[in-house]
Amino acid sequence: MRASHQLQERIVTFLQQYASGTRVFTRVVMRNNQPVVSGPELQGANLSGTDLEDIVLNGADLPKANFSWANLQGADLCQTNLSSVNFWHAKLNQAQMKGAKLAEAFLVGADLTGAQLINADLSYANLKDAILNGTDLEGAILTQTVMPDGSVHD
Repeated sequence: MRASHQLQERIVTFLQQYASGTRVFTRVVMRNNQPVVSGPELQGANLSGTDLEDIVLNGADLPKANFSWANLQGADLCQTNLSSVNFWHAKLNQAQMKGAKLAEAFLVGADLTGAQLINADLSYANLKDAILNGTDLEGAILTQTVMPDGSVHD
């Protein structure tokens, strides 16, 4: 019940922020009992530990959001601004992140198994200890990116 109460508190906080104009959505739809969000502005949102499996956030503006320990398996994050986002130990298995902006993102320990990062900007991101099994990085920008083994990509 504690997790349910915490989620309820986060939803209330989110709705208060929305009502005050600090969070703006262009579209929210429920599909298969899952929220499908398009184009939200969630700068600095704290979504740590949340279960957002299969959520659609393509085109969203999420800089500096906190997704540490969150479940984003199968999420659609294509063309999303995820710059300086905290994905510490997040589950991003099979996530679609084509063209996403992940500059300076913190992905330490994240599981990106099978994720699609085609043409994503990972410049200055930290992927230390991240799991990249089957991850597609075709065309990704890796300028000064810390790789899983701790080396820095040129």
